[in-house]
Amino acid sequence: MQQPINGFSSGSRPSLGIPQEYTVSKNLTSESGFRDKHSWNTKGKSDPYRDRLILVNKTCRTSAKLSTHYNFYSSSKHGLSYCLSPKVGCTHWINIFRFLANATMGVLYKSPFDIPRMVTHYGGKGKMEYSEKLDKTVDSNFKFMFVREPYARLWSAYLDKLFLPDFWRSQGGVIQRFFKKRTDSCAKGITFEEFLEYIVSVPPSQLNSHWTPFRYICDPCDFHPDFIGNMETFKQDNKYILENFGLSWIADDIFSRDHAMQEIRMLSEYNFDLLKVYKTDCLTATSLSKLLWKTFQANGYIRFNSVFEENKNSSWNCDTFISKVLQQRKADKLSSQQGKDQKLAYMTAAYRRVANSVLIKLREVYKEDFEMFGYDPEFIPLN
Repeated sequence: MQQPINGFSSGSRPSLGIPQEYTVSKNLTSESGFRDKHSWNTKGKSDPYRDRLILVNKTCRTSAKLSTHYNFYSSSKHGLSYCLSPKVGCTHWINIFRFLANATMGVLYKSPFDIPRMVTHYGGKGKMEYSEKLDKTVDSNFKFMFVREPYARLWSAYLDKLFLPDFWRSQGGVIQRFFKKRTDSCAKGITFEEFLEYIVSVPPSQLNSHWTPFRYICDPCDFHPDFIGNMETFKQDNKYILENFGLSWIADDIFSRDHAMQEIRMLSEYNFDLLKVYKTDCLTATSLSKLLWKTFQANGYIRFNSVFEENKNSSWNCDTFISKVLQQRKADKLSSQQGKDQKLAYMTAAYRRVANSVLIKLREVYKEDFEMFGYDPEFIPLN
């Protein structure tokens, strides 16, 4: 009988490090301040959206001016402008603006959320209202941005961009050269600890937008958003915006969908497309399937001890792999809370392997993100 995959050989991939049995410590469960603090349902006690803007404005009073590289997507028809912040649901929002502008590469989709991720990020912007500066159109619209707990954003970025192959040929190579000790042309062996060590060693302004502090990509002290959404209350915050600007049907579509199944399909299709650009000694359908399987475990979509069954007759492609994952998800019967707890356990296990010296520097690099958006720098304690 095969054993569950707990990582890969030391010569191929770093392990995600979840133990065979895990428990979520009491201070990191659904009773924690992390979740309660960002609860959207305040039962009339206060206006969470107003409170977020007040906190930002308070922090901005003592913040130095920065050079910010903006990416704004707008719809003049609906009076909306979105400041893109990667790893905070940006694929979701770009798809909405693509759909509204009919900028979908000549293909008609019934919903924004049917648009493939390759089209989302690499399709032409010709039909879209897109700007890299705060122009009159943007400034006259209802401007909004979304933020995310910094530790969770970094972990998500690592899984999506460096554990999976998306950034192996770009940022993977940059990080590899930084350490000057790797010769892997695929840059596929970067560990989470190395990723964080790189981040705290480079000026924030030079970091990739997927993990740079928010003010370098969406500075609320400069463009003064009318609304700040949180990843922790993503569906509810989406609903607030969309229903107030005549797009209730999109909000209804969001709530009708199974997010995990949608993410499994989108991430699998996108990464299997990457097989076309990688050499077989870097990535094969089988090795990619293993990486995706581990990622879906880390995201709480399938159980941590579920077995990726591989045999000599296995022939993986995108469709067969998605089918396998969905079958496993159905068999696992993970509740929403169990999935969240498992996801949190993977993340905290990853941070437990990080040196205190790096964690202390991380708190400093993302100091304004913690302060400005109300997140706790001690949510991940020192080891």
